[in-house]
Amino acid sequence: MELVLEWQDVSYTYPDAKAAALAGMSLRIPKGMKTAVLGHNGSGKSTLFLHAVGILKPQGGRVFCGGKALDYGRKGLQELRRAVGLVLQDPEQQLILNTPREDVAFGLRNAGMDEGTIRHRTESALARLGLLELADRPIHHLSLGQKKRTALAGVFAMEPEVILLDEPASYLDPVSERLLLQSIGEIHRAGVTVVMATHDMDTAYSWADWIVVLDRGACRMQGPPDTIFAHKELIEELGLEMPLLADLWDSLPVGLREGRPVPRNTEQFKAYLANDLV
Repeated sequence: MELVLEWQDVSYTYPDAKAAALAGMSLRIPKGMKTAVLGHNGSGKSTLFLHAVGILKPQGGRVFCGGKALDYGRKGLQELRRAVGLVLQDPEQQLILNTPREDVAFGLRNAGMDEGTIRHRTESALARLGLLELADRPIHHLSLGQKKRTALAGVFAMEPEVILLDEPASYLDPVSERLLLQSIGEIHRAGVTVVMATHDMDTAYSWADWIVVLDRGACRMQGPPDTIFAHKELIEELGLEMPLLADLWDSLPVGLREGRPVPRNTEQFKAYLANDLV
């Protein structure tokens, strides 16, 4: 399994904090997959991401990108941030200019690209994320979901190898969440590794190829969704809820489940009920 990011025994404590934010964190992010990072507030998700882009430097242990330990020199950090993009939970912290088109172009221009490349990448990113009709609308007129997609477009336009999303669906209504997840799917189909920190167990279960579970600054589990959610007792011990579909599947008699693939979304579960239980 080729890795795009890896943390090896990473420790970090914020100034004046009593407990470590990362306490011997070791985990892997497979290249090309959709990874969901799960855990309560304070489990280390945001701190993990800040280490991935070099904003924070480990006080112990090492972080790797593409198999190489991070270089915290100016050139090394520039290369890292071309490879790894971070989308913050609050888009207001990332959106700078007046319209989506101007904001996406700003990041590219700031990176020193020529105007032809800027125009091409800007239009391509806006189109990929369904923002062309909103491209010249004032950002303060956009909904929260549209702002989040604009922030995502700005990162995607830089053409990173991996994009980290910190609670991207927080505070969104169901329609906006669906549009955002569609946009994230478009980015993944374009060949980008996507890592999403989320509290939503159902989304993580149906969306992710790889699951990471954090607790108090350490990685407690990592692996494919079927493997992770087979450990129901540990999930509940960590104070997390089982995804609804996984819980329903587990409640069926063993004879009905044996030898069958676990449904990952409602359509698969409905098809199973219609075709196998009637």
